Amino acid sequence: MDTSTSGWPKERDCFCHSKFLGATFENNTVFIFDKNTNSCNSNFRIAGKVAIVTGVASGIGAATVNLLHENGAKVVIADIQDTLGQEIADKLGENVCYIHCDVSNEDDIINLVNTTVAKLWKLEIM
Repeated sequence: MDTSTSGWPKERDCFCHSKFLGATFENNTVFIFDKNTNSCNSNFRIAGKVAIVTGVASGIGAATVNLLHENGAKVVIADIQDTLGQEIADKLGENVCYIHCDVSNEDDIINLVNTTVAKLWKLEIM
């Protein structure tokens, strides 16, 4: 594996290029950079996993929801912008539902997790 001077793999080697913990999706697989082994692990399948994503009305949250959904995950999306959140859930359709959640409110977070587990029986990605 070709690594940069910092020891992190280059993007072309394993699709991971973050200085923190890199992850990207390709062919229903998420590639995660393991800092301990300086290698990329591609054994984590997304299809069928249950995920919660917050801040979905725009930016990274919206992009994450799209990637998870495209790769077969069941996604519970949450935001304080109810109209935008529900529009995203409606647009994506099957395997996506919206729940209002203000992440600065502990009760909202508890409700989000409990509702997800009650509806989908598990939670694997948050």
